[in-house]
Amino acid sequence: MSTEFRKLLLEVSEALGTEELSALKFFSLDYVAKGTLEAIRDPKALFEVLQERCMIGAGNLFFLKELLYRIHRIDLLTAHLGSSREEMERELQVPGRAQVSDYRQLLYGIAEDLTSENVQKVKFLLQGPLQKSKLQENASMLQVFLEMEINEIIKEDNLTTLKDILQGFRADLKKKIDAYEGKKREKYSREEVRYPVSVSVYPEEQGAKQYGEIYKMENNPHGYCLIINNHIFKNRRHNREGTLQDGESDSSGHLEVDARPPTSIPDRADILIGMATVEDYFCYRSRSTGSVYIQSLCEKMELLCPQRMDLASILTEVNREVATKDIEGFKQMPKITSTLLKLLIFEVPQ
Repeated sequence: MSTEFRKLLLEVSEALGTEELSALKFFSLDYVAKGTLEAIRDPKALFEVLQERCMIGAGNLFFLKELLYRIHRIDLLTAHLGSSREEMERELQVPGRAQVSDYRQLLYGIAEDLTSENVQKVKFLLQGPLQKSKLQENASMLQVFLEMEINEIIKEDNLTTLKDILQGFRADLKKKIDAYEGKKREKYSREEVRYPVSVSVYPEEQGAKQYGEIYKMENNPHGYCLIINNHIFKNRRHNREGTLQDGESDSSGHLEVDARPPTSIPDRADILIGMATVEDYFCYRSRSTGSVYIQSLCEKMELLCPQRMDLASILTEVNREVATKDIEGFKQMPKITSTLLKLLIFEVPQ
């Protein structure tokens, strides 16, 4: 690594305060496990971790630029990274360019807009769902949001509780969440246009432009789904407690390690395999509510099948959600292997 790059990181680090570090860690949660972030006490250590994750580097400065832009340190952006507010605003208009999720941007914006009195009201209303020790007076709103995520009071696809809390005294912020949810629904609608309703087995009947063939799914029911759920084993120590709960809510309760999957690459067409984790790595399962992967899969199937999203794209959504979860300090990366020749869309019976 070049000396110049390390000097740059040092100068930026020394200019950042404690609250700004907390914000940077919050924005990095989609890429670094919570347990790792909790151990970080200064910006230099955070930048080291981001380098290890290949999020920043001598020739890869965009995420660092975006982080500084998000925390409003335009002075550092200009002085050390040769960028500007205007340049970043242009860059971030490019679809897919932003690396900080809309979800984290939303929560950070809400935290910034809440007054001290507002924060105390939020903490008061969260007593019960959260432990009192997590709602101490010196706990920042970002820390409270993090605890809400850990306890699954809020998540990217479900902000109902936060909206209910804010409705009473900050209806303007509740409207911000409504706008975020509307934008998210619109995004899914655009995905549907990519694999649209007009993409039909019989496109000539609809006069539609065909973006890709889809498998015929005309029978009702379509067929049979065989689910093998291994629970009890001869050796009781291998019993998979919690597996009966797999599937709709997730849990931050005690997690166990499942086996590493064998390498599985099909040599025939029309096969789609979704694995909970890549080869030689463990996947995690809660004893009380089941597999993190299976729960996400069920949730995404229920949400996206009615929107006619194809199964490979749904599995990609599952990959993204599971990969961004902090599973008690661990990360899990699912894997898709496909020899499909067409789009596989489950037609939901009317």
